[in-house]
Amino acid sequence: KDRATDKIVLDYKNTGEIESRSRYFSISQENYAALEDAMVDFVSNDEFYELLKNTKPEKEIKTVLGELTIDSLTSNEFSSFSEMIKYASQSCVTIETENGHGSGFFIDKSGLIMTSYHVIENANKLKIHLQNGMTFDAEVISKDKAFDVAIIKIPGSGYQALKLNSAPIELGQDVSTIGTPTDIELGQSLSKGVVSGLREIEGKVFNQLNLSVSPGNSGGPLLNENGEVTGIISSKLIGEGIEGIAFAVPTEKILEVLNIRY
Repeated sequence: KDRATDKIVLDYKNTGEIESRSRYFSISQENYAALEDAMVDFVSNDEFYELLKNTKPEKEIKTVLGELTIDSLTSNEFSSFSEMIKYASQSCVTIETENGHGSGFFIDKSGLIMTSYHVIENANKLKIHLQNGMTFDAEVISKDKAFDVAIIKIPGSGYQALKLNSAPIELGQDVSTIGTPTDIELGQSLSKGVVSGLREIEGKVFNQLNLSVSPGNSGGPLLNENGEVTGIISSKLIGEGIEGIAFAVPTEKILEVLNIRY
């Protein structure tokens, strides 16, 4: 429905299907699973996405440096997925503001942290929680509201950064993310899934993911099997019984809009 005219602009009807997983799977759970199946079908509908493309975008807020130079990092080799996650978690942070909290990660040893724009939007103070328990105040270096990405910085140097991988992401590729989905005191957690689709909305490309995230995951890294950042967690589809549909901005686009160079 168009909020300005109160007219219905899309009327779409479909059904969701799910097989009963076991005799212990309740009718209520089956209904939610069927609803999720129907929602996945809806967000994959071409008419729905054409409608979004033709929607007038919000006024863009953009403050980008002429060029932001970071160190070129070498790829790491890990003997197991667990080893990779243990390493990557050292580079992930929690970002606390007076409006809530989100996630982020180091992209350079000089204290540069990448996160989502909406995590820092309208914040008067940014408090960064490192995994080792240390906290720092941060300043905003670069931001782009249209693509929902930002770079902030904390004092000091020698931080462990994650390598940015700008190679195109593939459908069905295994991915994971590390973030602080609920309470800051509970710390970071891991979510794992696959790339379930590639979406274009208003000329912006997003990776659709079937991993479970919460608002606190925003700004966290989308990691490949080598612990390299292939994107940044931006949003999730919210609805009763809807889980496991999230979206990420690809690294290739982030490097472009924030003018990041090695």
